[in-house]
Amino acid sequence: MKELEAYTLPILGLMEGIHEYSFEINATFFKAFEDSKLTEGDILVDLILEKRTSHIELEFKVSGKTRRSCDRCLGDFDLPLSFTEQLLLKYAEVEKEDFEVVYIRRDRDSFDVAQYLYEFIHLAVPMVSTHDMAGEECDPDMLNILEANEDDQKDLDENSSNSTWSALKDIKLD
Repeated sequence: MKELEAYTLPILGLMEGIHEYSFEINATFFKAFEDSKLTEGDILVDLILEKRTSHIELEFKVSGKTRRSCDRCLGDFDLPLSFTEQLLLKYAEVEKEDFEVVYIRRDRDSFDVAQYLYEFIHLAVPMVSTHDMAGEECDPDMLNILEANEDDQKDLDENSSNSTWSALKDIKLD
């Protein structure tokens, strides 16, 4: 995919030592992934690549924000993100992946970090997102509607009588 070419790091012929890269992640990045839960964001990634004789260490420093819908009031807000992830590339005869280690062949010319960035960002987003995570307040009109609905539901529960359960309430055990 052409949108993700910028996330491919050259590794063959790279000198040993530390190399730094920066990436900006926005809506274009998320659109490149089918069925992405995130669609908008303004995220900066600083990647520190340290190449050694036997392996390559990648450290991703991610900061920015992504647009979310509040799970309480349904209003949109910018959820701040700030985290660090690491990935280790080890040289091997056969390419495979383990939990935090990716085994690559020595003659591999590049390594694409787009999928890893996508996964790191999605895993950093909490399952429940609310305005207070961004230091904001929920929509007061929506909260009033929710409170009114809760009160109405309580009244319904108290006033409704299911004949089966009503009959059981009258049974007294000695």
